[in-house]
Amino acid sequence: MNRIIAMLLSLLLWAALPALAVKTERWEFTSAESFLRGELVNLRVTSDGELRPGWAAENLGSLAKQIWCSVADGRGTIYVGTSGPATLHAIGAQGPARKLWSFDEVAVTALAVDKQGHVYAATIPDGKIWRVRVDGEQGTAELAVTVPAAYVWALLFDKDGNLFAATGNEGRIFRINTAAGTAEEWYRVAAANVLCLAWDADGSLLAGASERGQLYRIRGRHDGVVLHQFTEDEVYRILPGSQRTWIAVNRVRARRPPAPAPRALPGPAEPTDSADDARTRPTPGAEATGVEELMAAAEMRAVTLLSGALYSREPNGRVDAWMSWERESVLDAVVEGEGDVWVATSGQGRVYRLRGPQRWELVFDFPERNAQTLTLSNGRLAFVGTGVAGVGYRIAATLQPQGVFTTEVLDARFPTTWGNATWVGEGTIRVQARSGNTNPPDDTWSAWSREQVTSPGGLACPPNRFLQVRVTLEGGADAVLKNLRVYYQAQNQRPSITSLRVDGEERRPARPPRPRTGEGRTAEGESEEEKEEPSATTSTPTTPTRKPSPIKQITWQASDRDGDRLVYRLFYRERGREPWIPVLLEKPLSKTSFAWDTESVPDGWYQIKLEASDEESNPVGQALTDERVSGWIKVDNTRPRVEQLQFADGFLRGRAKDEFSVISALEYSVNGATWRALPVADGVLDGLQEEFAARIPEAVAGSATIAVRATDEEGNTGTAKTVVEIPPKP
Repeated sequence: MNRIIAMLLSLLLWAALPALAVKTERWEFTSAESFLRGELVNLRVTSDGELRPGWAAENLGSLAKQIWCSVADGRGTIYVGTSGPATLHAIGAQGPARKLWSFDEVAVTALAVDKQGHVYAATIPDGKIWRVRVDGEQGTAELAVTVPAAYVWALLFDKDGNLFAATGNEGRIFRINTAAGTAEEWYRVAAANVLCLAWDADGSLLAGASERGQLYRIRGRHDGVVLHQFTEDEVYRILPGSQRTWIAVNRVRARRPPAPAPRALPGPAEPTDSADDARTRPTPGAEATGVEELMAAAEMRAVTLLSGALYSREPNGRVDAWMSWERESVLDAVVEGEGDVWVATSGQGRVYRLRGPQRWELVFDFPERNAQTLTLSNGRLAFVGTGVAGVGYRIAATLQPQGVFTTEVLDARFPTTWGNATWVGEGTIRVQARSGNTNPPDDTWSAWSREQVTSPGGLACPPNRFLQVRVTLEGGADAVLKNLRVYYQAQNQRPSITSLRVDGEERRPARPPRPRTGEGRTAEGESEEEKEEPSATTSTPTTPTRKPSPIKQITWQASDRDGDRLVYRLFYRERGREPWIPVLLEKPLSKTSFAWDTESVPDGWYQIKLEASDEESNPVGQALTDERVSGWIKVDNTRPRVEQLQFADGFLRGRAKDEFSVISALEYSVNGATWRALPVADGVLDGLQEEFAARIPEAVAGSATIAVRATDEEGNTGTAKTVVEIPPKP
């Protein structure tokens, strides 16, 4: 109890430390989805987000390119039908699988066992049904009957020994007298394929069809009704139980119209075009050219997925949804005991056990893409066959005493300090970890750390970028892992300033030229950086294009690789002075712009320095910064002066003077009329002082007010006026 209280207090402390919480991160496994991303060995994941002991699956190896179907006899022997090649295998309670018979056909698509223990195997594409007599380790096959159909999808015996066959591509059900070798059409559905058969509690035949999602009840020859039409496209499995009937359905995302053909490559059932459905029912209209092309066609169809669902139907006709899968289709389903439904799906090779509506367990997650067929023996799940790789698995009868969960690889992006792992569960739980700098893990990774059996426990892994955790769970049926959390802190990464602009222009420091005398000094004693001024690379007019303002708009862009929140500080310095002077702010800036009011600083050339810091996201002493210095920026808030203004003999004379910026414009106005340009004495506006002397044609006899306006490059203007008396012309 004290340990539990300490754990709770530590978690509360983590939540109460905002500065540390930003950098100390937590990798959590608290849901079914998070556990499903790892690797499970002898463990199952529940819909409640728990790990519990599971069943062992013994790999029997690849029996063929694809396993299509399986069935068990009364003695516990499991029979498996395959394609590539089309064979019948037998699997006992122990030992390897043994081949009973090879057929000169494309695939074995359906199996059934009669009361004498004979195995009936349907092959495609010619509608042949074979009787295989099993004698010890050997089998002998003979053709029992040929039905007038391209494909046989399901076989089912009745209590009198008659064999019913569900076929395509004309949607017919045949009743077969196996002794006489005859077949009669029993019922025809409004679909291309009948995919499954089952017996209802009252002895009626239930059938599921493709394309329109219809469930049929057939009471006699040509006597049937539709019990239910699902929104999905196909009814794929029917599972009668003592209290209700379960129906597995699929939604098909691509269709092909049915077309009769004497021979065809196995492919998706009409109307599907899915290759994750490793059952790969034949596509009518495709001519058979061999098993190799069959397998290639199956691989090509892997790009199109089905979605699947499981429904229950009550005796009163009510249909309820139990489970749905968005990117997995149902390939097989069986009922165990009092109502546990096992479902095999395509796409990720998973096998689920459903205990009720939305109550599920993921029991197996095979590396093959498709869990193809399930078989019960002696009242329990005993065999799983997979699709594209054709691997068979013998399922253990009891829960395993130990299971292992290995997480996916965590990418912390940067070298990382690994902290404690915490967990909640029952039984013996042992936690280990390893780290490295490659993904997937290789020989350069650290060894698995020493097992931690008490939560919290330190992982003791080197500070690398990637981490993987392994959990061993022991303790029998009551053992459970409810959640797992790993704490870590990635190495702090330096911020990066990517641009700095003043008044919309990117101003970068110029590369200083070679020093002329001394190390880095000019003959006058100033560094070249101090003397550097912006130089134009293109011709620009000297007349200013903006209104004068003491406000310099500073903007920038910055980023942080580990997502820290950044704050900013600004500094300035005048040319010829070393110290950086902070722009006085109450607190660091969080936005990426600032209006610098330069009225309080003398006119001159200045540089701006921007500093970005991640201090608000890191503990004291662990923050990092980046900085960028602008090029030289002119600050000139002083107006030019117009001096010695006089008018005589029709000429206006004087000079314009500025202390810092070149005079860029000189204008005059008589009696408030339009401003007109004044010529300068040397012909070029290029100096801090400009002399002018010009005849004023507007000057007429009488009193006149003449104004002269000077403008510098920064847009500052200065004006002088003179009132003159102009005598009349003689």
